[in-house]
Amino acid sequence: MKDVIFVLSLTALILLCSCGQKENLPPYTPSTAVSPTESAETTNTTTSIFFETTETTVSLDINTSLSSDINSSVSSNINTTETTVTTTAEIIKGVSKDNYNAEDIIKYFSENNAPDLGEYIIKSSQDDKYLGQKGYYTSKINFRIESVEYNKREPYDACIEVYKNIEDADNMYKYYRNMYRNKPIYAEYLFKKDRALIRMKFDVDASQEEEYENLLIDFFEKLNSIRCISCGEIISDDSTYCKYCGTKQ
Repeated sequence: MKDVIFVLSLTALILLCSCGQKENLPPYTPSTAVSPTESAETTNTTTSIFFETTETTVSLDINTSLSSDINSSVSSNINTTETTVTTTAEIIKGVSKDNYNAEDIIKYFSENNAPDLGEYIIKSSQDDKYLGQKGYYTSKINFRIESVEYNKREPYDACIEVYKNIEDADNMYKYYRNMYRNKPIYAEYLFKKDRALIRMKFDVDASQEEEYENLLIDFFEKLNSIRCISCGEIISDDSTYCKYCGTKQ
């Protein structure tokens, strides 16, 4: 009897322990269940993402390097182009050998400290019947030299005449020379450069007359010059390299 009671007690105890373990297990949730196959796919997906991220990073580094090389190459080509193009710059702004007139010359005198340069008047066809006529000057300016005593009858001491072409200027130069020889009373300083003539009274000091003549020569030298494309200094038109900064023209 005792043996039967013992066996029944033991069986009941075993059943009681088994029921407690089942109650302590977490409840089943389908969304959190993972099969062996799904687990492997998840692992592969993670690995794939890792490699894609690594490949993207490498790709960016390569593109950056290539971009840098390309930019460097383009920049180098641009700089090379800039330093090998010869540019003729205007030495006297807005004035060239083909379009200068008497006003350009008097302005150049004024800006370059011509000696005792006084007031001047720009002649027009209304007060000069020869202006613009065939063979005569196309522009003319009369100007004062302050060192010369003022003469009310002849208030201006010099003039600049610019002709249409060099032939007209040469012909007028010869005309004045012949007139001075035949009528010495009208004689005056006379000098010519290109299409321009300057006439100046003998009352002007000879050293000042020489300065005006040199300024006229300088005016035309600048018209025939070019500036360095880099430093801006005046160089000869046949220069390959600038003698000041060494830049190729």
